[in-house]
Amino acid sequence: MERYKIKTQIVSEKRGNLSYDIYYPVIESPSTVAAGSINNFSKFAAGEFEKFIHSGIVPAARKIEGDFSVARIYRLMYSSRFVISYKYETTSYDKDMNRIYLVSGATWNTRTGSLIRLGDFFRQNVKYREMILYILESRIKEKTAKGEKFFDDWKIRLYSGFKTENYYLCPEGFVFYFPYGTLSGIEAKPCEFLISFMELKNQIKTQIF
Repeated sequence: MERYKIKTQIVSEKRGNLSYDIYYPVIESPSTVAAGSINNFSKFAAGEFEKFIHSGIVPAARKIEGDFSVARIYRLMYSSRFVISYKYETTSYDKDMNRIYLVSGATWNTRTGSLIRLGDFFRQNVKYREMILYILESRIKEKTAKGEKFFDDWKIRLYSGFKTENYYLCPEGFVFYFPYGTLSGIEAKPCEFLISFMELKNQIKTQIF
């Protein structure tokens, strides 16, 4: 795979008893309008997260003794001629200042500078949502058979909690993620599931890559 050169920008600050580090990616020396648009969005998203920290987490942290920290980092998970995909990992706090872990993703079309919707990868008339949910259901059944713990009503939660925007790419395929508390309450971390390109090879538009 051709890989873009990515540099890391960071916004760091300490507000009272809370400090934060927000890392975000920038494509180096953007030679196209599309790359510039992607960079602008990354910077904007970092700024919006900083606003959230100031308005939500900082006031809550000040009410409790101790030091608190928030961090958001990114990982470049996939890069090809036309697609680039990031994974964002965030350590943060809920309204009661309990530490939580969050995952989000962003997958871009480097020709247009726009986010790629999950449906854009699939051939016309493919019922990709139903197909993916069927595979995810099988994955969870395999995990429960091996002793992993999920909520008793995980199937209902799976279908109601699945969002097509909650994905990113890696070299092997699509990774779908669910926030902590959606499918399992055992660990304060998101659930992630890989569906390989090979499993979906007859349904994917290969030219998008």
